[in-house]
Formats: sequence, C-alpha cells, structure tokens
Amino acid sequence: MSAQPAPDAGQPPPRNIWELTASAHRSMLLGGLVAFVGSALKIVPYVGLVEIARGLLSGAPAARLWGWVIAAVIAMMVHGVAYTGAVGANHRTEAGLRYQLRRRLVDKLKRVPLGWFNDRSSGVVRKAITSDTSSVHSLVAHLSGDLANTLGVVVVGFGYLLWLDARFAGALIAGWVLLLALCMLPSLRAMGRRFEDYSAAERELAAVTVEMVDGIKEVKNFGMTATVFGRFDAARKRHADVSMEWMNAAGIGMAIVGAAMQPATTLALTAGTGYWFVRMGWAQPLTVLAFALVWVGIPEGLQALVQIFQQVYAATQAARSTLDVLSTGELPEPDAPAEFTADRSLIELKNVSFSYEPGTPVIEDVSLTCRPGTVTALVGPSGGGKSTLAKLIARFWDVDSGSISVGGVDVRAQTNQQLMSSMSLVFQEVMTATDTVAGNIALGRPDATRDEIVAAARAARIHERIMTLPEGYDTTLGENAGFLSGGEAQRLTIARAFLAAPPILILDEATAQADAHSELEIQRAITGLAQGRTVVMIAHRLSTIRSADQIAVVDDGRITETGTHDELLAVGGQYAALWAAQNQTMAGVHDA
Repeated sequence: MSAQPAPDAGQPPPRNIWELTASAHRSMLLGGLVAFVGSALKIVPYVGLVEIARGLLSGAPAARLWGWVIAAVIAMMVHGVAYTGAVGANHRTEAGLRYQLRRRLVDKLKRVPLGWFNDRSSGVVRKAITSDTSSVHSLVAHLSGDLANTLGVVVVGFGYLLWLDARFAGALIAGWVLLLALCMLPSLRAMGRRFEDYSAAERELAAVTVEMVDGIKEVKNFGMTATVFGRFDAARKRHADVSMEWMNAAGIGMAIVGAAMQPATTLALTAGTGYWFVRMGWAQPLTVLAFALVWVGIPEGLQALVQIFQQVYAATQAARSTLDVLSTGELPEPDAPAEFTADRSLIELKNVSFSYEPGTPVIEDVSLTCRPGTVTALVGPSGGGKSTLAKLIARFWDVDSGSISVGGVDVRAQTNQQLMSSMSLVFQEVMTATDTVAGNIALGRPDATRDEIVAAARAARIHERIMTLPEGYDTTLGENAGFLSGGEAQRLTIARAFLAAPPILILDEATAQADAHSELEIQRAITGLAQGRTVVMIAHRLSTIRSADQIAVVDDGRITETGTHDELLAVGGQYAALWAAQNQTMAGVHDA
C-alpha cells in the first residue's frame, strides 16, 4: 500500500482565515442561501395576521382568511426544515474541516524544525491543535446559517414595513441606528483592544497549567511549589482581570441596547410612535398593528447579529494560532535520500556558526570530528553552547555558516527520516506516549517482536522493574510515564534506543535528574548502548566521561580545548580547572 500524501503536499500555507476555511465555503454559501430564504418566510404569519384583520374589517370571504392561515403554517414548516437542514449541513462540513485542520497541523509539526518546539510550551501547541481548531466551529457551522437566518427576518421585515409606510419605518430605523451607534461602537472598539490581551492571557494560563500538571512530581520533589504555583496563580489572576476588563468594556453598551431591544420595550416604543402617527393622520391603525407585530422581532434580530459577530470575532482570533502554526517555516528537505559517502556513524562539523537571533552568535566557528565507534564528550560551563551544538547535529536548526555532515553527507542534503534513522537522542526530558510499556519501547520500531522488546529492556536494565508493574509489558503508561520514576523512564528511553540500534547516539545529561541508584543503572545501560556506536554526550559530572575517546571543552560558543582526559589534565587549561573544582566540591561533600 502506498503512503498517503501529506495534507499540505504541494499546497502553500493559508495566509488568512478566508483561505483557512476555503474547503467549507461552498457549503457555507449554499447553507446561507437556504437559511435566508427559509427565514424570510417567518414574516408570513405576521403579514397573515394583518391581512386577516384587514379582511375581517372589510367583510372578506372566510376562504380568503383561511388561505392566510394555511400559508402561515406552511411558511413556518418550510422555515424550520430550511434552517435545520442548512445548519446541519454546515455542522457536517465543519467537522470535516476540523479533522482536516488537525491532520494538517499534526503533519506540519512533523516538518517544522525540532528547534521550533524549544520556543513553545506543550500547552501552547496543544491549544493550537485542540481548542483553537474547535473555534472554527462558530465560523463554519453557525456563521452563514445563523447570520442568514437573522438577516432574512431583518431584511424582509424592513422591506415589508418600508412598503407599508416608509415614513413610519424611517422614523423607527433612525432611532435604533442612533441608539446602536451611541452605545455599541465605543464598546466594540474597546473589546477589540481587550481581546488581544485576553487571548495572550489565555495562552499563558494554558502553558503554566500544563507545566504545573506535567511536572508536579519534580515540583514537589525539589520544593518548587511556591515558584510554580505562584506562576500559575499569577497567570490565573491575570486571566481573570483581563476577562473582567473585556466584559466591562462591552457591558454598559450591551446592557443599554439589550434593555431597549426587549420585546416589551420595543412594543411600547412602537405603539407610542404609532399612536402619534395616527393622531397626526400619517398612518392607519392597521399599519400600526403591522409595525407592532413585525417590528418587535427586528431589534431582537439585530441583537442576535451582534452576538453572532462577537462569537465570530472570538473564533477568528483563536484561529490565528492555527494560521501561525501552518505558516511556520520548514527546513528545506530533498525529495530523495542521499547516498552516504562514508561510514554512517561519522560526524564532521566544519567551521560551524549559529545564532538564534541575528547578530547574537551562540556557536562560532566550531570544527569537530567524531569518528565511528568513539565517544566524544562535550563539557564546559552552563550556557556555553553544548546542548545547542549537539542539537545542531540532529538538525534542530540549520547552521548560519559552515557545515555538519553525517556519513560524509551534509545533514541539509538528507531527508529528515534518513537523518533521524542514523541517530537516537536521549535528553533530560523523557517522552512517553499513552501506550503500553512495550509500545513505548517499540516507538521507533513498531514491527519489533516481543522478544526483541524484552531484550532491549534487559540491555537498558529496566526489565525487572517492568515485570513488577500491574500488567508487565502491557501496562499502559501516561504522559509522564505513570508508574515509573524519572530514572526508570529514562532507562525506558534507552531501551527504545537499544531497539532502534542507530549508529549514532546523542546524550544530553541523561542522568541529571536521577537519584544515585538510577544514575548508576543509567550509566551501565548507556555503557552497553554506546558499544560499537559513535557517541556524543554532554556531561556536567566529569567523572562519568574520564574514559571518553575525545573531550571537547565548549565555552561561549567555541571549542577551547580537545583531547583525552589525561591529555587535557596535562595541559593544565580550562578542563583541568573544571576537574579540580569538581573534585574539591566532592571532597567537601564527603568531609561534611
């Protein structure tokens, strides 16, 4: 079976909301037309009442009066069927569009640079895929149907009243337009300004909530409850304050307009104006009756229009995050895999420079060769660029200048799948899927047999712990590994790397958050995993990399020293100073 093409294959990303919802436009237009025609028929019963009253006063035959009754019943039935059918069809279209958008977003996330995720919390990404795509519901499922349903009544009702008495209708229209302008325009302008703040506060609250929930074990373990819960409380308070400001901005104007548009208020004002028109001889009593019946529904329709536009505005703002993700730049990728010209585990960096922001280099003119089957350790002060350098090898970002090659081929000339199949990445942050233990280990090799999975778990020294879980390898893990501690989840990640058996292994301080026992087990598992592979590891504990084939000291974006442990100690440079400082610290701990 051939692979399904990506939803975005060959398509430029949408530039605006109109292009984002393009596939639904035909359904929305047809649904709007049907709803408009159906809603226009809602005026028939009111016209019928006026004509029946006119007929009774003039002595018209009963058959003519019953004709209006039948017409009114048929009109309401047609209206109900038209509106329900139009909105129902648009709901089906919206469900399809939402599915399509989520597919496009997930496919997009596969193709954006891995470094893109470094700048965004999981809460923001999750919101873009789930709640923000759901906001399209108001745009597609309700905008055309509800808008047309309301407009039909308003437009046809206005038309009928203008036909009856243009002067009377003009007076009422002028009064309502003046009221709307005085009350609503300032409120709408204020709402527009406040909604930007509201959207930002909502994103911040989502991000800190995910941070708090996902890291609750670490938060409690390291006594960070005051800091993390403080950030959550601040975000919650900011969200509440901005929400109140947004509501207050619209509240006064909406309250006045809402009170004036109540049926009782509208009827009283219409009757009062009508009485004045009859007294002046400008209108007939039957005309006032028609206005009293029809006009009562028109302001209510206008109020519904305002609510529709509020919902659409909110949905449009939320959909912008979907647009932001879909318009994210992608790293260029060749159409076909490249042919390796050297051992697949050979890594070469030549005069590499990189910056997150133009003019602020993070890596400067770095050259380094990691030969097949060797261990290269990156050490140095925090913030010196070690993690960035390791991630550049995996092409989290493209270098500004110079080149990085794997297997003799520039990483930019390799497909993402080809490059990722050459290496396994084990970072401090552990990723587990909501799947069984076996499924998590086989994440990179879904066709692996149970025997292969168990062998990988044994090699990672996690098999015995798995067997104590409620259902062993069939135990379902949650997003944060569920039953497993941080160190145990880290060994699960190493088992995944064992099973994938890539020629290159990149380790970024994999034992940083483990306890002493887990650290020992992780080190033993890594030692087994590193055999026969090219390993690039970042380490702060220098004692763990004494036997590395090559140690590179990274400071301020440059490699200041390279060599073995003994060679660097003999030079007496920066590595020797780091080694002496750590030994002194450890001696102080033991003395204490």
